[in-house]
Amino acid sequence: MQTIPANSQPGFSGNSIELVFDEYVQVKDLNNQLIITPSLKEMPQIEAKGKKIYIKIDEPLKKNTTYRFFFGNAISDMH
Repeated sequence: MQTIPANSQPGFSGNSIELVFDEYVQVKDLNNQLIITPSLKEMPQIEAKGKKIYIKIDEPLKKNTTYRFFFGNAISDMH
């Protein structure tokens, strides 16, 4: 898997992230599966298209803070 911006990039201040996979993927049950730490006030917009997952964050991220997105079983391939 590839991430845009690169995983663990210091000083990230954008509001969108792309996850790129080798296979076509889908997302399901995000409300129960997705855990973000530290938590965000608003749930990000997450959409799967082909081999990519797009994450749009609608609030500013805190400086000097590492955010972790744990998807649990929410991401699966199309087969």
